[in-house]
Amino acid sequence: LQDFGPMHKAEMRARTTGAVLRPNSIPMMAETMSPMPMQKESKSSIWYAIVPIGVLILGAFVGFYVNGYSALIADGQSAIFANGMFTFDAIIQAFGASDASVVLFIAAMFACVVAIIMGLTKKLFNIQEALDTVLTGIKSMNITVVILLLAWSLAGIIGELGTSTFLVGQLSDVIKPFMLPAIVFVLGSIISFATGTSYGTMGILMPLAVPLAWSIDPTADYLILNIGAVLTGAIFGDHCSPISDTTILSSMGAAVDHMDHVKTQMPYALSIAGLSITIYLLAGLGINVWLTLIIGVAMVIALVRFVGKPVG
Repeated sequence: LQDFGPMHKAEMRARTTGAVLRPNSIPMMAETMSPMPMQKESKSSIWYAIVPIGVLILGAFVGFYVNGYSALIADGQSAIFANGMFTFDAIIQAFGASDASVVLFIAAMFACVVAIIMGLTKKLFNIQEALDTVLTGIKSMNITVVILLLAWSLAGIIGELGTSTFLVGQLSDVIKPFMLPAIVFVLGSIISFATGTSYGTMGILMPLAVPLAWSIDPTADYLILNIGAVLTGAIFGDHCSPISDTTILSSMGAAVDHMDHVKTQMPYALSIAGLSITIYLLAGLGINVWLTLIIGVAMVIALVRFVGKPVG
C-alpha cells in the first residue's frame, strides 16, 4: 500500500500512534448531528438499510415507467405501446419521457415512510423523534438545493440568451479541435469545484460544449469525447470541493474533520485531473481510445509507484 501527500501522513499517524483523527480535529458527524436516542436496547440489522433503499430503487424504476407512460399517452403517442406495454423499446421510450425529479421525490418519500414504519414497529423511536430526524435531514440539504437551483437558472438563462450560438460563431474557427476536450474538462473542474455540484456543472456546460464540439468536428466520436469531458470535469469538483454534498456526506459517514478529508483527497484529485488533461489532449489528436485508456492506466500506476510512499 502506497500513499502520498496529507493522506500518507494521516496513514502513518494512524499506524504508528493509533490516532485516526488529527489532534484538535472536529469530527463532521459530531459537528452536525447527534445520534437519535433509542427507546430501548435493540439489535441492529442490515435490513434497516436494505429495505428502505430497495424501496427507493424499485419505486424509482416503477415510477419512471408509469410517469413516462402517462406522459406519452397524454401526448397522443400511444402507438409506441402497440406491440406491448413492456417491450424493450416501450420501456426505453417511457423512461425517456418521464419527469425524473418528480419520480425520485415520490420514491424517496415512499422510502422514508417505509423506514419510519420499520423504526416504529421495532420501537426504535417514536413518531416525534422520526419527524424531527426527517426535518433535520431536509435542513442539511438546503445549501445543495440552492446551488442546484442557481445552476439550473444559469443554464436556462444561457439557453435563452443563445450563448451556445454565440460561442460557436466566435470559437469554432479559433480553437484547435484537439484542444477542446481538455479545455472543456478544465472548465468543468473549475465550475464544479466552485459550486460543489456535478449536476449543476453538467447543466451549465452541456448546452455549450455539445454545439461547439459539433461545429468544430461533426462526428459522433468527437462529440462523445467532449460529452465525456463535461461529465468527468463535473465529477472532479463533486469529489473534492468542500461545499459538495458528497464530500460533506463522506466526512459525516467517516466521522472525520471535514477539511482534513478535503485536504487528504485533494492531491489525488488534482493528480488524476492532470493526467486526464493529458489523455484528453491525446484523444483529441485522434489516438485510438483503447490506447489512450492503456496509457492512462500506465500513468496512474507510475504515479502511485514513483510518487507514493509505502505506509506498511
